[in-house]
Amino acid sequence: GAETIHVRRVGGAGDAEAATYAASFMKLFGGAEGAANWHRFGAILIMLSAAYHLFYLTFLASKKRLPLSMLPLPKDALDMRDNILFMLGLRKERPKFDRYMYLEKFDYWAVFWGIVMMVGTGFIFWFPAFFASWAPSWLITAALIIHGEEATLAILFLFVVHFYNVHLKPSIFPMNWAWLNGRISVEMLKHEHPGEYEKLKDQLK
Repeated sequence: GAETIHVRRVGGAGDAEAATYAASFMKLFGGAEGAANWHRFGAILIMLSAAYHLFYLTFLASKKRLPLSMLPLPKDALDMRDNILFMLGLRKERPKFDRYMYLEKFDYWAVFWGIVMMVGTGFIFWFPAFFASWAPSWLITAALIIHGEEATLAILFLFVVHFYNVHLKPSIFPMNWAWLNGRISVEMLKHEHPGEYEKLKDQLK
């Protein structure tokens, strides 16, 4: 009775406050219509970057320079297991990561999966009249769920995993500069990717 009414009232007040914040935030993008246009602009940038990257991979493949070391390997599963044991204090040494560690590979391949999901479902809401004229309702509902859940998953992974490993980790802070200049210091290579260092150490002398 009274407790239920009280909870509902608090929830209603919270919803109203959240709506006020949301409306203020949306004004930064020019309201709902402006936010939708910014959203589509971001989608275009994602599609262009994906097309460029696929073209670049095709170019590397034609020159027989495709970095196959980015492919997931059984060693990555072992490295993940050993790294978890190391972080739990159950293993004395970190795994000897190669050129790309398992988190970097996951980060890379997750983008492929994410773009397929986000762009594929996003087109349904970009052209709603066209898709609603022939697509079953369950497909549109599924697209709505997938688009929202994939976006939430991407944001969580970006801020919880990616930002720490690329920016906030003490051995890397303020960032791993390789994403800007494609270079890594010998000391960082030795610490972060000892397996790759072992392969290249004769060339680095």
